[in-house]
Amino acid sequence: GSHAEALLRQMLDRAKATQQGPPDETKAPPAMPNKATYIYVLNAWRHHEHGGEKAEALLEEMMELSKTDIELRPSAWVYNSAIRAIATSGASNKAVRAAAILQSAYKPDRDTYQEVLRACSLESVSSDGSKRSISEEEKQGALLVTTKIITQMRQQGVTPSAILMKNFFTAVGSLAPNGSIERDKLFWAGFAISCENNIWNHEDIQSVVQKYAPYTLYKQLTQAGLKYEKK
Repeated sequence: GSHAEALLRQMLDRAKATQQGPPDETKAPPAMPNKATYIYVLNAWRHHEHGGEKAEALLEEMMELSKTDIELRPSAWVYNSAIRAIATSGASNKAVRAAAILQSAYKPDRDTYQEVLRACSLESVSSDGSKRSISEEEKQGALLVTTKIITQMRQQGVTPSAILMKNFFTAVGSLAPNGSIERDKLFWAGFAISCENNIWNHEDIQSVVQKYAPYTLYKQLTQAGLKYEKK
């Protein structure tokens, strides 16, 4: 991440020096960073302890630069890369921070919602993949984002993918209290959405639901899925 960002800084410094100095027609103008450059740097910050803070700073920088260069206005791909960097970082309140980016995103796509749910599912996971302890407030905040995102997604007419629903079920399984009515309701809500979009039997979804749902609930969901298929 630091190496990729250093290259970006060099590009920006050269471009700035060229703009401030007299034109030199004997030399080709320096390469200017574009959206692809920023996506490259954002992706380089994945799985880094401070990747979340770096991603937010890079997005803010792009927004500032886009005031004079519309080509640098962040696209859905940029936002998705930034949210992924946050999700895989060691930052606190990853879900809330990812949701804030979604709300400010220009034309978010399905992958944007998918990445926010990834941030929810990884709230208690460190940048190296190990578990980290989080406060009850942080857990509740991430669960609230999970429920809001799935509702907003449906209101916007976004068709979920199996990966998106896998992230949703993982978030519910890792955040909602065991044995709670809320947990069961969210599993059933996810079941309904998955059936509506004919992805309930996808192996990614089945493996996660089997992992997190109590045996009795998983059995009920499986039986309901069989009945749904017969309709």
